[in-house]
Amino acid sequence: MSRSDKAKAAKAAKAAASRRSANAARQSPRSPVVVLPRKLDLSKIRHDLRTPINHILGYCEMLQEDEQLPAIFAPDLAKIHAGGRQLEALITEYFDEETFETKRGDVHRLCHDLRTPVNQIIGYSEILQEQAEEISRKKYLPDLRKIRDAAALWLGLMEEHLLPTVTGADGASVLGSEFEGSRILSPGITFQSPAASATARAREVHGRLLVVDDDESNRDMLSRRLQHDGYTVQTAANGVDALRLLRSSPFDLVLLDLIMSGLDGYQVLLKIKHDPALREIPVLMLSALDQEGGIARCIEQGAEDYIAKPFRPVFLRARIEASLEKKRLRDLDRLRLVELGRAHELVRRAFGRYVSEEVATRILQSPEGLELGGEEREVTILMSDLRGFTALIARLAPQHVVALLNLYLEAMVEVISRYGGTIDEIIGDAILVLFGAPLPSEDHAAKAVACGLAMQLAMADVNQRLKAKGATELEMGIGINTGRVIVGNIGSLRRTKYAAVGFNVNLAGRIESFTTGGQVLISESTRAAIQSPLRLDAQFSVEPKGAAQSLQLHEVGGIGEPFNLLLPSRSVALDALMVPLTIAFTVLEEKFLGRTVHVGRLVALSATEAGIESEVALAPLSNLKIELAPVAGANPSGEIYAKVIGVVTGAASQTRIRFTSLSPELKVWVQQAAAHSASDPRSHPK
Repeated sequence: MSRSDKAKAAKAAKAAASRRSANAARQSPRSPVVVLPRKLDLSKIRHDLRTPINHILGYCEMLQEDEQLPAIFAPDLAKIHAGGRQLEALITEYFDEETFETKRGDVHRLCHDLRTPVNQIIGYSEILQEQAEEISRKKYLPDLRKIRDAAALWLGLMEEHLLPTVTGADGASVLGSEFEGSRILSPGITFQSPAASATARAREVHGRLLVVDDDESNRDMLSRRLQHDGYTVQTAANGVDALRLLRSSPFDLVLLDLIMSGLDGYQVLLKIKHDPALREIPVLMLSALDQEGGIARCIEQGAEDYIAKPFRPVFLRARIEASLEKKRLRDLDRLRLVELGRAHELVRRAFGRYVSEEVATRILQSPEGLELGGEEREVTILMSDLRGFTALIARLAPQHVVALLNLYLEAMVEVISRYGGTIDEIIGDAILVLFGAPLPSEDHAAKAVACGLAMQLAMADVNQRLKAKGATELEMGIGINTGRVIVGNIGSLRRTKYAAVGFNVNLAGRIESFTTGGQVLISESTRAAIQSPLRLDAQFSVEPKGAAQSLQLHEVGGIGEPFNLLLPSRSVALDALMVPLTIAFTVLEEKFLGRTVHVGRLVALSATEAGIESEVALAPLSNLKIELAPVAGANPSGEIYAKVIGVVTGAASQTRIRFTSLSPELKVWVQQAAAHSASDPRSHPK
């Protein structure tokens, strides 16, 4: 540079320094006064601005004429030369005596239009400098630096002539402070060193960036610089294309020009931040229009940061990496929240296998819900069990047993959840359910009875599905009791279980043992606790083991409002056998056979029940094991497990029993015999 050029560069640098002091002046109690420059000598301005342009064009042309110039330099030098010619045309257009005052009114647009080509000159010259370093063509560096410095000088002169003056509190004049942040590049500024650039590029860089600018050279220059730094870059020429790309492809960061035709950068930013699918993508605003109001508006609407053109590559790289790091951390936070939500959902679903959705949610929301400890509370306990299941599984393969159990339990657990029960235990085919704990419920007894009836009704669908699979149909008995128990979390800090303990829990199990398939038996305490109307089909007085006195049981066939559930009638007609069959039977005591074998006769039959005669008085609900001797041409031998349910109507000498388990061969014979007896006019229904 000549001595006069260096003096002008120093003057421009001084002007930029004055602008940086503007913010301090604005903090003064005395408001600053904006004063536009007096009438300008446009001929002198044109002269001053054309001088650095001549330098840009001159050095560029010398490089282009170098016969040893690498071919990869030619395209960017052509763009620098075109930018210089564009600046020449803009000076003639804007600094014309007849039109200048009119165009000067929109000073921000004027500065934007004038800065755009010079920003491109600076950018391409910096790219060429980096390429010269990388391919060891350092002899071109001095001329490239002179091009960059001449462009920086041009910016300083342009702002000195055009930007308004602000008078501070002390009366001193500083250049337009609202343009602070433009980061004007003075001649001699040292950029990031080649070594530092190499180190930065050596880092593994990840990030998919979208560059949005309506100026083709700006897009090309910025995208090339970012690709050179290791980023994956796509470009959009306008806001509509940018939004389309964002909605069709994932991006980690958007670099968005503020001043664009059609949708401007601010409008695009608003659309991004108001779209739930896009709002998390960070946006860096880029523009030669460095107005504080525009910056503030963008930041308020969610822009990550703002960089005024011309930007220093080191600043741009730092802000991009900072924005990407913030996004990475936000993504990690969101991922952790998703994983935490999944873990919570997993716990809730696992817990929800044993309690209703409502119970699971309320307990998980309460920190003290999982603490060890207990309390005494009145609850209703439901116990269910399959009839003859032990004998059945002895004849099945293990995988068939598990499949059968899962089909049955899936249906029962769904019903239990629907009525707000908490599954305390699943032991094989037996289910123990609590109502009124852990969450209190005023109508726990009614809910338990309604649940029991619904479970019995659900067995029709279970058996239909089992039949479709070629499996044996099942029957279930249910016992229900209401009383005070100890409920709470028991176990250790490593393994905890919510459970109920006490006499009334055991009593519910005793009641269930008195049931036959399809039956729901409840205690007197449960009946007394229910306000809804009940259909009671039978009553029994029993003396369960461990009870101090006899226990009154009720067979429930239905419940009224608000549940409205009814079981089909269990009454079946017994058909007399033409030839009674001799039997030997033993009364079971608990789960064990009695020692005394009694003799009797099987005299009437249906598919599920029978009438027997014996000299022994059999107590209602007692369990029998019956041995049936084979008769040639008639019945096979086999065992029948049954429960005494009373006296056969119209035949006081006969005891009515209900089958709980039959061997497969005997079950087939019973069904055939019952059908034959029913069709024989000589048989007499009982």
